[in-house]
Amino acid sequence: MGDPAAVRSEVPDVLVGAALRRGELLRRGVTDSRLRSQAVRRPFRGVHADAAAPPGVLRRIRDVVPLLPPGGVVGGWAAAWLHGARCLDGRAGGTELPVLVCVPGTRRMRPRPGVRVLRSELREDDVAEVSGVPVTSAVRTGLDLARLSETPRRGVVAVDALWAAGVTTGPAVLAHLEERPRLHGSPVARGAATLAVAGVRSPQETALRMLWLLDAGLPVPLVNHRVVDLDGHHLGRPDLLDEEAGVVGEFDGRGHLALDVSTVDHVRQEGLERHGLVVARFTSLDVRPEHARRTVWRRTTLGDGAWSGRVRGRGGSSADRYVATRSSGTGGSGRTGPATSRTSLAFRRRPVTGPVRLSARVRGRRGTPAPAPRRSGRR
Repeated sequence: MGDPAAVRSEVPDVLVGAALRRGELLRRGVTDSRLRSQAVRRPFRGVHADAAAPPGVLRRIRDVVPLLPPGGVVGGWAAAWLHGARCLDGRAGGTELPVLVCVPGTRRMRPRPGVRVLRSELREDDVAEVSGVPVTSAVRTGLDLARLSETPRRGVVAVDALWAAGVTTGPAVLAHLEERPRLHGSPVARGAATLAVAGVRSPQETALRMLWLLDAGLPVPLVNHRVVDLDGHHLGRPDLLDEEAGVVGEFDGRGHLALDVSTVDHVRQEGLERHGLVVARFTSLDVRPEHARRTVWRRTTLGDGAWSGRVRGRGGSSADRYVATRSSGTGGSGRTGPATSRTSLAFRRRPVTGPVRLSARVRGRRGTPAPAPRRSGRR
């Protein structure tokens, strides 16, 4: 290609890090000869872009901007990524998803490879601008991703991600939907926004929670709540915590295979189990719906129900601490443990702002210690 510095110098100043239509570039004094240089890419017919711009999500989004008709905006996963939900990067199963473009019903836009056109009316509060790109607002982005998803589960992933980015919430999406009840896909969006919660750190955690709730039919768990002992020592922040059964659910992605990460995981698991909780680990194969029965088995078998608890409030305010006690002589796994008095845990709740249906009181019950296993005469 020649000297990179020389090629870089051929990029028109108005095109550095951007993409523009040919007509706009000609009006700004850029000649055709410069547009034919190696320093200029042509992602679409009639669109020219900076060839030195690093490949990635932002470049894909910027390449589409010159195609927008008047009143058109970028939506879907691309808008969510710009709003801060970086886990929605336009890839699914190793393939790239098309960039969604929302255009008013009176406008026309020709479909192109890598671009999906959605004709939908946008109100003034449905539109925003992020990094110089016109996009759907955060709440409208969550609504569109939820209603256009093939299943409510994928919609929950989107709303969870936007909620974690701090730009919208599940209740806000529901309220936005109530103002637009005739939108296509409203039932799917309503279900997804209802299931969304705050504090989720990855799409895999959402998948685990959907398996837990929808497929296994287990009680609503706490999500990424800090767990400390009664002296205030930090024990962990598990992905899911069943406060009735004393069972923790942890999703292990590829990042957990690294030696340093897995070592930290083991230390944290030992600390939780030393205080009576039982940790059940899940992988991407475990969160498939067909494994729901195995999840139920894990919860009912590992969690022996030997817990009692109460919620403590401070100064008459809403409950912010859960104190659970384990019966003496038994661990959360049902195995007999050391004959100590009791092991106590304090589950410190962060403020719950989402639609998590948690009881105002802990419905735990005290169980009896599991009998010691019988030993056969044979070794």
